Amino acid sequence: DTEGALPPLALAEDALVPIWEETGIINPLTLERVRKAETDYLMMKAAQQISAPDMQDQVCFHAQQCVEKYLKAWLQEANLRVPRTHNLNALLRLIEPMHPEWRAWRTDFAKFTPHAVDVRYEIFLTAADATHAVRVCTEVRTAIRTVLQLPNDV
Repeated sequence: DTEGALPPLALAEDALVPIWEETGIINPLTLERVRKAETDYLMMKAAQQISAPDMQDQVCFHAQQCVEKYLKAWLQEANLRVPRTHNLNALLRLIEPMHPEWRAWRTDFAKFTPHAVDVRYEIFLTAADATHAVRVCTEVRTAIRTVLQLPNDV
């Protein structure tokens, strides 16, 4: 029975494979981080489409993971150390000297960082949390894809 089933989500190969030739990104680890970030982005979008009580948790989790991986992709491409952390503000502090305009995300990131672990426990996130997570994720994704010269329409 496929009634109510979501259409399959696929990461378009043309969204990632030609990046090297078109943008000058030469670090394969950057490309891998972008690929993983895009998987979380697609999972966030898929979770948004499911109207079940606990899906806000999944939206928030995958949005946070997408942002974290995009920040780490930027650090990777800049040849900076990529720390093992879920703390988005810790990652942002490493980037701020080159992109001071991104400081505007500090407050969002403070609220958003706990989504990396909250969903594993008996903390239930709200529709407002999910809306905030999607907005922040979309902003960060667009900004970093622009800096990395990746298409934003994928």
